[in-house]
Amino acid sequence: MLRNYIRSLLFEALAIDSKIFAKKLNEFAKQDPLIKNKQLQSIYATASKHNVVMIGGSLNPYPRKDSPPKDKKSFISWVRQPRQEIDWDYVKQWKVDVKSHLKARYSKFAKARGWNLLRISMTPPMAGPTLIYALEIDFDQTPHIEVSGIISKASEIKDEYFLYHMTNSSIIEKITSSGFKPSKKSSDGKFFGNGRSYFVIIPKETPESIINQFFTSMSKKRGFAGIGGQQSYMKLDLNKIQPNIKFYKDTEWSGGSGKIPVRKIDIEAIAVYTPSFIKADSIIEVIKL
Repeated sequence: MLRNYIRSLLFEALAIDSKIFAKKLNEFAKQDPLIKNKQLQSIYATASKHNVVMIGGSLNPYPRKDSPPKDKKSFISWVRQPRQEIDWDYVKQWKVDVKSHLKARYSKFAKARGWNLLRISMTPPMAGPTLIYALEIDFDQTPHIEVSGIISKASEIKDEYFLYHMTNSSIIEKITSSGFKPSKKSSDGKFFGNGRSYFVIIPKETPESIINQFFTSMSKKRGFAGIGGQQSYMKLDLNKIQPNIKFYKDTEWSGGSGKIPVRKIDIEAIAVYTPSFIKADSIIEVIKL
């Protein structure tokens, strides 16, 4: 019965909440000082994924009155124009300053509305007479008791699931001695507010051979465990974790459901995270891949 309840949570609709936040974000973004000095253009906010909101736009360290033409023939002519002289030391510092401004401005706005600034990316400039960086800022909901992304408390899933964590083998010893301390930033540049630790929950009756196949498969996927190199995974007993610790579904998977799709492997694996510290004594096994 609990299994069916958790599955129903995986596919609940959160579009209304994200659309409201995207609308407020659109209004706020249009007041950005970078727009006034023409460094930030074509900005928009959209509820691009289930429970994820994105800001898109373009950034230019050397503002110009003209923008890239929209029709193909004119655009090709525009791209072929010689690039203006670039002071790359200035551009390097400009990128640092812009990211600092964006993080301070939008993380505060998001936090006040129950959301978290997840990532800021500035794609390298395209060809053309001036530098134009593509901007993307991603947001997701902040862990909170009223956030509908919650899956369950540890005490409610301890009898049916084990908890797993995969990481680089070189830091296993550190984790087994000091536990899982929520990280505020991932190795690929995502911000986690006050901190998060990521795990996978898998039904207890799942054969160990299937679980090993699953993690072996996921170890080959770029960014799954945040870092590359030799991987190991740890098995945790939820009975040894504080019963009130809450787990939230990782909305980057399967349209926000948290379910991890794997070809040719029959497994129910759900990506989750918690903002809470988990002690090392909950680890019951370490498996090196």
